[in-house]
Amino acid sequence: MKQLPADDPRSFEQQWHVHCAYCDAAYDQVGFPDLELQIHNCWLFFPWHRFYLYFHERILGKLIGDDTFALPFWNWDAPAGMTLPAIYADRAVSRSRREKDEEEEVLVVEGIEIADHFNKFIKFDVLVNEPEGGVDGTPATATGYCAGSFAHTPHMVRPEETRKGSVKTVARFGVCDLMDDIGADGDQTVVVSLVPRCGGELVTVGGVSISYLK
Repeated sequence: MKQLPADDPRSFEQQWHVHCAYCDAAYDQVGFPDLELQIHNCWLFFPWHRFYLYFHERILGKLIGDDTFALPFWNWDAPAGMTLPAIYADRAVSRSRREKDEEEEVLVVEGIEIADHFNKFIKFDVLVNEPEGGVDGTPATATGYCAGSFAHTPHMVRPEETRKGSVKTVARFGVCDLMDDIGADGDQTVVVSLVPRCGGELVTVGGVSISYLK
């Protein structure tokens, strides 16, 4: 179709001319010279485009010598087609490599509060979609589901009577590659597990979210 001469009515160029002629108010409606014909703004939208695609499809079939040729379509009025295909359900089904290079997917552990940050070492691991019980008995942090670890060392040594005070902070972990590795890229939800390693009884967390960082 694209290889046909521009003046051939079956050519790709003529096909887009036909479409533009009826969507750019090129014609007046018969009997209503002041009323532009714009098929996108009236009841003609569906029937006009169905006829347009029908003849477009017939031309393609003739050009390739296959009268059974049909354009792919969503058969939404049949029971089997009454659900939205998964590929169109969520733009976050997946991001392109370029999008990932421009914006890192970041897992944010917010509102980390340590009740006593003077005297005890604190550590917890952050896991994404970790299978229950690990993988074949392998420790959780060694199974490829670990986004990283949060660690907080004691700030200073003080007399026992003054060793008190809480601190709040936040932890961020880039997870683009991890999400690819574990097959979670594009998932609407993921399970994030915080595994205490040391001083867990002193830590509370406000929440967990995923955002993008340029």
